Amino acid sequence: MQLLRISTLCQEQLAKILDDVDLESIEECYLEMNTTEFNLGETLDAVVMQGMSLSTKRKVQIVCDLPDEISSMDLYEDNLRLQQVLSNFLRNAILFSPVMEDSSVAPSVIPRNEKIRNGVDVVHLKFKIDHPAPGIPVALV
Repeated sequence: MQLLRISTLCQEQLAKILDDVDLESIEECYLEMNTTEFNLGETLDAVVMQGMSLSTKRKVQIVCDLPDEISSMDLYEDNLRLQQVLSNFLRNAILFSPVMEDSSVAPSVIPRNEKIRNGVDVVHLKFKIDHPAPGIPVALV
């Protein structure tokens, strides 16, 4: 049941990521962000689900084992933009991974907490996707 819910969420969000793509506006910093509260674990599950079809076709496994700290993290940010960017990175990592036995890509998130004024906590997240060499060409990175 959880997989069906994630798949449906993924399809709905992808339909929105596709209707709302405007890279020129992003590059020119004119794009308005749609900030909402969301669960990071659910977003990352949707990103992985979006990469599954290509992963299966290319025979490149997606290995994503997130700690509970990340899976249960609630954020206030533009969820659809984040999902769009991460899905694009994952897709490129899969596309440029050599097809060989046990080939895999591994998305991960590294959090760094910071306390700012008045005891407010801010978390900085570093997203990375490990993949086999030669990997994504420098021009695309």
